[in-house]
Amino acid sequence: MRLASEKRLKKVIQSIHVKHKEYGYPRMKIALQEEGYFINHKKVYRLMSELNIQSIIRKKRRFFKGNYSNVFPNVLNREFKEMKHLLQILRTYDSKRDFGIFLLSKIFIITKLFLGKYPSAMIMNLY
Repeated sequence: MRLASEKRLKKVIQSIHVKHKEYGYPRMKIALQEEGYFINHKKVYRLMSELNIQSIIRKKRRFFKGNYSNVFPNVLNREFKEMKHLLQILRTYDSKRDFGIFLLSKIFIITKLFLGKYPSAMIMNLY
């Protein structure tokens, strides 16, 4: 009884595989359910491995026909460049006053985000 039902299932699986070579065992289980065979996915996996049936992986589509996101005009004439030197700014104060070394990079970056490009005179007068 079991062998006869499995032979019938194998024929059905092969006929589905001929039509749809990209079906793996989960999708094959759904296709079998649509034809009226309600069986466990493990059994479908076992029968497919006995028949040496594997799904063909379809090519990924690497093109895009839609619209990309809107790029708005640069109304404020901001310069959108990476500023690596901002992270490396160290300010040294006079050794007479004994202030030591003070890191201004965070303050400079935050104010740069709000105000834009600084003149060099303003940078020197930050302390």
